[in-house]
Amino acid sequence: LITATKSIVKEEGITALWKGNVPALFLWVSYSIVQFASYGWLKSSLVSKNNSKNVLLDKLASSFMAGSIASTLATVVTYPFDIMRTQFAIQGKVKTFHTMLSFVSHTMSTKGPMGMFAGLGPAVISITPYMGLNFALYESLISLIPKDASWPLFKTGLAGGIAGGLSKLCVYPLVRVLPLFLLLWLAS
Repeated sequence: LITATKSIVKEEGITALWKGNVPALFLWVSYSIVQFASYGWLKSSLVSKNNSKNVLLDKLASSFMAGSIASTLATVVTYPFDIMRTQFAIQGKVKTFHTMLSFVSHTMSTKGPMGMFAGLGPAVISITPYMGLNFALYESLISLIPKDASWPLFKTGLAGGIAGGLSKLCVYPLVRVLPLFLLLWLAS
């Protein structure tokens, strides 16, 4: 890490450590807005329409569905910022794009609007099950914490960390093989 940091600073200057940061800020702020706003609305809509006897299973299923849909929607809405972030981060000393506007202008003129969404399919395939499971695990873990627990922020943070780690651990192999299955299915 130290060697890589020194090399980057030596070759490209200290500002290179922030390459792609502005589009990344736009990406994560707008992603969070869309994801959490739609998650809350979807979850309350799914729970209110369900009157099953298995409350815990219904809560987990609604959390999974709401998390999956919310994260998919957020990914689609904010994907152009992800493309920009990546392009700015991989530029060397010689910059192809100096501003976000120059990137958008170039991409739209050379690839059209779909150029802003290149690679969206694999991104959605990976984020949808991951975030659905993440929200469902978080909701189940958070329900285990007593309401009067001391250190509630630590415990909810820990629940979020465990949920994120477990969901990534479970979904990662799926993300690696699912595109192959889709290609085989489409080819048949």
